[in-house]
Amino acid sequence: MFGSYVDLEQRAGALARVEVEFAPLDMVADWRRCGEMADFFGAYFSHDFADRRTAENTLSPVINELLENLVKFATDKKRPVRVVMYNLGEVLAFETHNECNPSQAERLGTQVQMLADRDAEDLFVEQVEYAAAEDPSASGLGFITLKKDYQAIVGARLIQSELEGQYNARVQVRLGTQEIG
Repeated sequence: MFGSYVDLEQRAGALARVEVEFAPLDMVADWRRCGEMADFFGAYFSHDFADRRTAENTLSPVINELLENLVKFATDKKRPVRVVMYNLGEVLAFETHNECNPSQAERLGTQVQMLADRDAEDLFVEQVEYAAAEDPSASGLGFITLKKDYQAIVGARLIQSELEGQYNARVQVRLGTQEIG
């Protein structure tokens, strides 16, 4: 486990649990679907907040970041992936499940652990400088921005998959409801 991962499937008392399974190929065929799905879930969970507009405007980009990463890093775009969202009262949690290759798993674990161990502002500046000087195509700002702008708690769990040479990656983002609206 990397960062701050909590086994939510074993946690009782969720006020709401919503799960969606789809093939990443659907999103790759039309990237707007990521945003549309994020907007839907942002709107769905915004009903639990007094300021629904602020809640939706906070939740949608967080969910969108997770969906885009889920689709981008799924090894087999035809194999189903899963998104599970929980309302735990004081916390909303979002978790993605997909298969990834060993290099992706290693990079994910390193990134999530670094995010847990370091200051998000410092990481943001370092990543922007690295992208500008070394590799303009390597944004790498997604999880950093979630922590920096939304005080998100990010965790990951990597398990050797039944598929040879693959890992089952679970990426989790938790937001305190006080940070949402």
